[in-house]
Amino acid sequence: MWTRAELKSYAKAKLEYNYWPIVGVTFLVGLIVGITNIEIPVDQLVKLGYISDVDALFFLFVNFAISLVGIILGIFLFGPLQVGLARYYINQETRTSSFKDLFYPFTHNYWNVVGVLFLQSLYTILWTLLFIVPGIVKSYEYMMIPYLLAEKPDLKARDAFAATRRMMDNNKWDAFILRLSFIGWFLLAILTLCLLFPFFVEPYCALTHSELYLALKTRVDYLFDGMDSEEQVVQAEESVQYTYWSPYDENQ
Repeated sequence: MWTRAELKSYAKAKLEYNYWPIVGVTFLVGLIVGITNIEIPVDQLVKLGYISDVDALFFLFVNFAISLVGIILGIFLFGPLQVGLARYYINQETRTSSFKDLFYPFTHNYWNVVGVLFLQSLYTILWTLLFIVPGIVKSYEYMMIPYLLAEKPDLKARDAFAATRRMMDNNKWDAFILRLSFIGWFLLAILTLCLLFPFFVEPYCALTHSELYLALKTRVDYLFDGMDSEEQVVQAEESVQYTYWSPYDENQ
């Protein structure tokens, strides 16, 4: 059974061991994904008298075009890139992480990765439109899909959703509290004019969530180790312990 303190201590150890590469890769992906979040403040420009109502129509069209491009890039570029980033974090466990990990989904079953991620987003949106709370619950139920695809990009949608449900069963609330536990760091980062975000908070938070995946991965070992059934994993799970990762253990 995992605890928040354990996951955070493992994440800090990895961040300390490989600090600048982790910070650099995390910042790069965040910068790429954030490019399409730029929006022209049309209403404010009109109120201040910098543009006319006619010009406002043009800039509204520009904002629409940017949003449309963002959606397309989100499906075909940003989603797989996030899977590559998840692979980079996972490989910190074996010290085999490389900048090439970011491009792994683009060269291994790319269209399957795109398709599964699209279904994840679609299902989450549909649940959110139904009611906000079910949408939040489902977002936590599906949160392991990028990590599963990072290690097994050929995983079909049915198996991916079954696996993430298995992993997050009885863990969704604890995962929510895990994310909530970073609120102090986020507030502190705001006080530092957000400088703490790229240099500590974001990579620390991301590594902690990858630790959660590693802690729950034993529930779906049948996907990776050729075990005959999920029942075998359930029987073996109690005897498996999530051991402390140390950057100083040469046998790791």
